Amino acid sequence: MAQDLTQKRRGLARAAEAASRQVVDGLRRLLAVREERAVLAVDFQDADFIGEFAHLTPGMVGTLLDFVVPSLEVAYIDTANAGRNKQILLQMRGAGQPPPG
Repeated sequence: MAQDLTQKRRGLARAAEAASRQVVDGLRRLLAVREERAVLAVDFQDADFIGEFAHLTPGMVGTLLDFVVPSLEVAYIDTANAGRNKQILLQMRGAGQPPPG
């Protein structure tokens, strides 16, 4: 029974580590997209969202990049709490994992 609980806890920790890596890497990718979008001569257009992207709209993507991503970045940096969120997420991400290029 104790071994089962140990295995369960290890599995949960492994899942938390993987999810933390995805959160950090995903936020970094979103921040990079936001930077790339900032230099576009023309912002997103309706015609950009056809086929597999038909569920998206220029307003939706713009709101994500203009409001949601900055809010996530503020929560990640967490200056009000001495950067604890960022510290924990990076520790969970794993020291052996190189940051994305």
